[in-house]
Amino acid sequence: MRPQRGVFSVDALLYFAFSLVILMFIITTILSVLTDKRLASNLMQSVERIQQQSTTHYATQVLQSRCLPQSILSMEDIDAPDKDKLASYSVKYTQRAQPNSAPSGIDIDVTLLNKKDVGRVTQFLSFTRLDDTTFTFHYPLHNQLHDWQQLDVNNGCIK
Repeated sequence: MRPQRGVFSVDALLYFAFSLVILMFIITTILSVLTDKRLASNLMQSVERIQQQSTTHYATQVLQSRCLPQSILSMEDIDAPDKDKLASYSVKYTQRAQPNSAPSGIDIDVTLLNKKDVGRVTQFLSFTRLDDTTFTFHYPLHNQLHDWQQLDVNNGCIK
């Protein structure tokens, strides 16, 4: 029996086709992960910018009012947009249980506009809490008052 012609080229063609399918699967998976990571990175950049602006706003308010307790914080206060193409943002102080005390931190709520993106970015974000489509990021606020004797405990203001 004589070997048939073209058997080698058919085997090579099958190997090439199978390799191409595997390569396409790997490339689409990698591109999907990179897209999700870029989306999460954009969200974290926005959150970090809001956190920095909020911390600066608190320090400015304490300097102007000479009082550690600050109760109101909003996106308008820090001159930041409350919405972009990815999400809507809100910010507030985390209050302590003691009256007339400084806030303990800043909470930033990020609500994604596209609900499908929640599952895509969850693994790349370090959030404090997740409620449906809203991520909450908590950042502690560090109060640096060197002379606590100058603090009036009745109202939380510096004498």
